[in-house]
Amino acid sequence: MKKISVKKIRDLNSVRAASGLVKIDGKFFVIADDDLSLAVFSLEPGSKDLFFPLSAGDLPTNHLERKKVKPDWEALVKVPPKYSPGEWLLVIPSGSKVNRQQGFYLSVQDLKFAKSINANQPVDFTEIYEKLGETFTELNIEGACFTDSGFLLFQRGNGKSNQSALIELDAQEVIDDIKNQRPVQASWCKSIKHYDLGLINDCPLSFTDAFNSQDTGVWFLAAAEKTDSTYEDGAFCGSVLGRIDDTGQFSERYELDCPTKPEGLWVEKESDGYRIYLVTDADDPEKVASLYTAVIAFC
Repeated sequence: MKKISVKKIRDLNSVRAASGLVKIDGKFFVIADDDLSLAVFSLEPGSKDLFFPLSAGDLPTNHLERKKVKPDWEALVKVPPKYSPGEWLLVIPSGSKVNRQQGFYLSVQDLKFAKSINANQPVDFTEIYEKLGETFTELNIEGACFTDSGFLLFQRGNGKSNQSALIELDAQEVIDDIKNQRPVQASWCKSIKHYDLGLINDCPLSFTDAFNSQDTGVWFLAAAEKTDSTYEDGAFCGSVLGRIDDTGQFSERYELDCPTKPEGLWVEKESDGYRIYLVTDADDPEKVASLYTAVIAFC
């Protein structure tokens, strides 16, 4: 497997456990699995980092207490205009605990003209997650993306059962539920495809994020930790970036030379290859998350 070296662009001040990434108009929108805000970063000199609370209240400052009650938002997706005109973001929780089943649907337009989000709408994933819990004994959704007809959820199989999978839902029905402020219904699940992602440095790989566009196709991140728990963190053992073809098979895989666990992915097609952006989670409350980039040349 070819190794790709990533370059740090900047540290993400005040963000510890970055888990989702979207890039719009040169700005990087980032969520963390242990926070209640959406962060917005720019590479423009002199620009200020912005933080928009999505949920009221505060989380405990103690790491262990914070972990018990955090919402565990694990994926951030830009909704394609064909499903929802304008620029909308969908925040997706892991579902690994009962208090980790609420996401948010919000307008990027609000972020451009306000200092707070006026139209952030809660999204209830309880029904679909309870249904998926019949298949996955350790549900842990860590990535998501839209396709032409589907909404894909990526199950991270980092527990004892090692159940990594790609779950396809009916995208239009999911968006209709969200717009009508209904819980996302379990009946929209179209298929579940299980994956064996293999090992890296003798540790099993499991999905940590995904990205799709017409220009790039479906990409995924996978990472390995020395743990068999979806709750307890383990030592980081390595990570992989891959692409999935239209049949659901791996078409490309690259080992990432990344110092900490990548959990958020964005991909853009350039003249000579694919530009990737990553945000990381060091699983250490004393270390901030970072933004990295690399270019994968066309084969």
